[in-house]
Amino acid sequence: MERSFSTRSLPCLSRGASNVASKGEAWLPAAQITFLLSKKTTVDEVNAALVEGAKSMPGIMAVTREPIVSSDIVGRPESSIVDFSLTQVVDGDMVKIFALYDMP
Repeated sequence: MERSFSTRSLPCLSRGASNVASKGEAWLPAAQITFLLSKKTTVDEVNAALVEGAKSMPGIMAVTREPIVSSDIVGRPESSIVDFSLTQVVDGDMVKIFALYDMP
């Protein structure tokens, strides 16, 4: 995995640091959820668990494997849409997911 600018400039961040940059045509409300697990995991395992969660909460949570932009979610009925392209696992146990939502 290529190291980010942050970890190249500050080597002390090389374990457990991550960053995300966002650029788009409009402001897009999103929740970044970060948590530590008691066991190691992978991005694929996290996303598989989110698929199961979305199946159990139709109309509340959706998931997508395609990167999305604000026009993709305007008017959607779900409370949140998890963008799998942004799921991260840092050092095997710190998980970050991003859920986007429409603000009426």
